[in-house]
Amino acid sequence: MKTFKKFVSVILMLSMCLVLLTNTAVFAEPVVTRTAADITAVYNSLDEKVFTEYNNWATTQMNQYNYMLGTKSGNKLVLYVKYDISSMDLADANISSAGIYQYLNGNHANKTMKVYALDNALWSDTVGPVVDRSEDNTVAAYKVPAKADMAYFTDSDISNKNTFYDMTEYIKQAVSDGETTLCFVIESTSNDMYGSAGSSSNKPTLMITTTTNKVPVVTAIADKDYYDEGESAVITATATDEDGDELTYSFKVDGTESTNTDGNVLTIENLTSGTHTIEVLCSDGYDTGKTTIEIFVKGSPVKTWNSANSTVINSYDGKTVSEYNNSTHFSSPYNYMLGGDAAKPIMLYMRFNISSLGINALNIADANIAMWIQSANHCGKILNIYALDSAQWNTTIAPVVDRENNKLTSIQVPATALVDYADTDPIYSYAAGKNIIFGDTDAETPDYAITDYVKKQVSKGENVLCFAVERESAGYSTTSKTNPPVLNIRTTTNNAPTVTLSADKNVYEEGETMTVTADAYDADEDSTITSYEFYVNGVLDDTSVDNTLTLTCDGNKKEVTVRCYDEWGDYGMASIVVGNTSLFEADVTVSGTVTAGDTLTASYHVENHSSDTDADFALIIAVYDANDTLYDMTFKTCTLEANGKDNFETEYVLPSDVDLTDYTAHAYIWELDSHAAIADFVSFN
Repeated sequence: MKTFKKFVSVILMLSMCLVLLTNTAVFAEPVVTRTAADITAVYNSLDEKVFTEYNNWATTQMNQYNYMLGTKSGNKLVLYVKYDISSMDLADANISSAGIYQYLNGNHANKTMKVYALDNALWSDTVGPVVDRSEDNTVAAYKVPAKADMAYFTDSDISNKNTFYDMTEYIKQAVSDGETTLCFVIESTSNDMYGSAGSSSNKPTLMITTTTNKVPVVTAIADKDYYDEGESAVITATATDEDGDELTYSFKVDGTESTNTDGNVLTIENLTSGTHTIEVLCSDGYDTGKTTIEIFVKGSPVKTWNSANSTVINSYDGKTVSEYNNSTHFSSPYNYMLGGDAAKPIMLYMRFNISSLGINALNIADANIAMWIQSANHCGKILNIYALDSAQWNTTIAPVVDRENNKLTSIQVPATALVDYADTDPIYSYAAGKNIIFGDTDAETPDYAITDYVKKQVSKGENVLCFAVERESAGYSTTSKTNPPVLNIRTTTNNAPTVTLSADKNVYEEGETMTVTADAYDADEDSTITSYEFYVNGVLDDTSVDNTLTLTCDGNKKEVTVRCYDEWGDYGMASIVVGNTSLFEADVTVSGTVTAGDTLTASYHVENHSSDTDADFALIIAVYDANDTLYDMTFKTCTLEANGKDNFETEYVLPSDVDLTDYTAHAYIWELDSHAAIADFVSFN
């Protein structure tokens, strides 16, 4: 009986062991295999030229058995290399390392070598393809150490005899993408070296190391979408490993290993502004998986003043340009003049070329014009500044100033000493240190006129901005020729919001409610739109966080402008005209007289307020005799697309052999579908 019990207990123990063995995974050490890829071709060439075997031309010793790298006559001497990996039976998950081993002689010591990927389709056996040297196409970069022994490598000691370009991630991705052929370009970044870079028996070798171990797959996530400067970020890593190996984590922040970790969690304290790259590495004891994420830290934008000097012309308004001196008191050949009597104001015309500033409209925070003024004669006087079309600029004939539509801003010259900007102030400072500022947005009551205008012109692609300055009242005073006006534009690293305006309808009836909506977008990550300012015909109507404005149609068109601000005080702007009471509108200007041989011209600006229908128009000039009977006419048809605006013109040449005494002429514009006039008849003189 005792013997039977012993037998049963042995059987039970064996059974338990069998169960334990069945339910416990046993992992063998991973098998590591290193294999050289088949090299299909190596070509030595002057970059992007016909392939040739280049020798060491600087010495009498011809290295006809070597490939060369270096510079010759300003051209890169490079290697083009092609490998076939189709027979290697690779899986990207099992590649632990991959890269090119290359022999380089002592001339390359301390020089930086770069490897670029080359599209298989570009490969040619006769002509070097064009190399894309962008950062995205750079596979590896390596500074060659000053090795004492740069001998040819052997299979048993390859890593100690050659320069190695680690291209593991690129090779893994190429294998994952199904590539079977890999092409590369190798070159030196130095322009002061040359030397051997391998030989017919020691060509660059692509070595790929595989392992039966499964590399951990790692992911990472930040605790916030974005951070403010000075905050802390917490990065949590998660990894899986098919082999069930024990995992350890490490982190690099902007390339530097961090020690502020707790297992799979990284904490980054006191964040600085900008974008930071976090690299997460997870090791299973054999291989390392990794991933990268970026975090964005918002800091205060940096604002920078940019100044453009002016070309200045002094002239009687709308007359030939001349240098005017102060004829009332003394001759001032070193000064420009402002003033005169009401009929003949002496004005300054200023032209600023901003093309070299490289300014984007969305990055304009402020703009102003700084100008030195003789305080004694200008004290208490009003100075006006007007915008000028750059196409009007002429160095001999002064452009005519449109005072009705193009006035930007005014300033009353203070009775005391003018504003004194210190040399440390970002605004352009004159030798005398005394300026007046047109469009000072830093003032207690900001003046956005110059800023608005500059933003609009830059957004339209204008590189030349022109202005005119005049004094309202009679009298003379001077501005300095040695210190001409300066256009200051302050840019910011923050992007202003982009904004568009739309109305709920194209055409309204009198008394109807009009709703204007601002649609804003900010290109800066996680930026906030804080407020909207709506102006109606230039007068502030509403300021709020609401992006809509309601008005009542009174039969007159209104220009609505919005400024849309972000949290940094930078603003984008847009304008729209609302209050149209008809689908079609037209304004006409005419020129010419009813005189034998003269040309009558009618120029129309036409607007089609329909959102979905093109419109056809007829432009007509009709001539009537002394009895008001139609003598002759001309007409021209034109089409304007929906929501379109355009200018159209027609003309009529009067006969030179007809007595036109008491003849009259009139211009008409008709909408053809309705046969209705869309503007008043206009008569020629």
